[in-house]
Amino acid sequence: MTSARSSPTPAPLKPPAPSPSASSPSPVSTASSPAPAEPSSGSRSVASCPGSPSPTSLSPATRASTAAAASVQVISVRSARSLLRSSAARDLRTLDEILSVADADPFNSKLFVHGLGWETTSEGLRAVFARYGEIEDCRIGFVQFRHWSSASRALREPQRLIDNCMTACQLASTKLTPH
Repeated sequence: MTSARSSPTPAPLKPPAPSPSASSPSPVSTASSPAPAEPSSGSRSVASCPGSPSPTSLSPATRASTAAAASVQVISVRSARSLLRSSAARDLRTLDEILSVADADPFNSKLFVHGLGWETTSEGLRAVFARYGEIEDCRIGFVQFRHWSSASRALREPQRLIDNCMTACQLASTKLTPH
């Protein structure tokens, strides 16, 4: 005989209704600690954490950098890519900086090659991919190029015959992520 146990389902938290005797509506705090007092001037301080500088004490460059960082947090990846493309098209220094960052990031230049045969060696794999650019490291299944552009050229032809086996390559950092 099985006994039916039901786990207690917590009731959704709702703020208590305001009391009719209150003269003016005020927000009800459900937190255990009291809310911080408002500044006497009536304006809120952006940097209200203890020990953090007030926004007015920051230099204009720091304020601009902080505002830019906050702006980047709210735009989509597609929009960010579009902005980078247009900035790089207008300014060659920006383009050079983007390319140097891309070259320094191994996630952009390391390939995973799957479907290799048992007889494939690191030397054989290196020989196949050397025509796309300088290789920093090559181990069975992985090819690390010195530059992202070399990996990009290799990915234009993701499937190839290596030692009589049809293989496929992709960026090693590519992974499925839940959306």
